[in-house]
Amino acid sequence: MKISQNVYLKIMSSYPLPPPEQGGIMGMKNGVICEYFHDNSSDEIHKAVYELDVDVLNRKIQEWSEQNIQFAGIVHSHMLGQNTLSSGDREYIKVLFNNLPEWIDELYFPIVIPESKQVLAFVIQRKEKDVIIQQDEIHII
Repeated sequence: MKISQNVYLKIMSSYPLPPPEQGGIMGMKNGVICEYFHDNSSDEIHKAVYELDVDVLNRKIQEWSEQNIQFAGIVHSHMLGQNTLSSGDREYIKVLFNNLPEWIDELYFPIVIPESKQVLAFVIQRKEKDVIIQQDEIHII
């Protein structure tokens, strides 16, 4: 995952200590994550689950689209020690990815772990009929 330094720093500053399970979306242009929108709409944490405000996020994705910025994935935070996607995360990703147009063949789903100031990137790719989820390196540019 290639990401601009400004966006990386914006993501890191969006996740104060605790609570976990906050999130937002990323936008990409020319193969580089260049935008981040933090989803502030959820005031409550429900069972340590990030619940997206789909209407707000879809409006932002449409706004980006008009600027030739492509939706690139969803960021959310986890508690210290949870440094991989949960089974719920994986199921959500597969359902989301399978409902997107087929021309979208790759998205990113980073996890922010605020306590350790760490971001772990995961790339999701479409391989024929399968959805492949793998950890990815982060390249800050």
